[in-house]
Amino acid sequence: MSRVDQDLAIDVWQFVRLMVELEARARARRAGAAYRAWREAWQELDRRLAELGTSDPAAYAELMMGQQVMLETPSPAELADAISALDAVIAQLAESIARGKVGARRLADLRFERDELAALKTRLARRPAGKAGQRPSRARRSAGRGGGE
Repeated sequence: MSRVDQDLAIDVWQFVRLMVELEARARARRAGAAYRAWREAWQELDRRLAELGTSDPAAYAELMMGQQVMLETPSPAELADAISALDAVIAQLAESIARGKVGARRLADLRFERDELAALKTRLARRPAGKAGQRPSRARRSAGRGGGE
């Protein structure tokens, strides 16, 4: 399997959810391998989303929901860190769903996010990781959604 075959495509909105959790951990002085590897791409994407959020809502929505971030062959440590962060986000979503103090539309949105993030977690857990000694993976934005892993 080539290195490109091992790259990982994640929807931008999923990457945002993941990185917000990883960033919170970093602020609590628990920055893991995934945050360190993907921080630069995250900060660039976050700035772009902030700009579009105030200037072009349609472009913001397209970036969030219609594009992907490509992660170059994540290492075992990066995968483990990402899976742990996804566990935390999924638990937060499950708690919000269980409270049920939101409208039907918001409840459907929370369930969608929980289910899609759980599917991403499963994908990460099943995929081969890069070698432990390789350089950290890098993240880059991909135009549109592909069928890639």
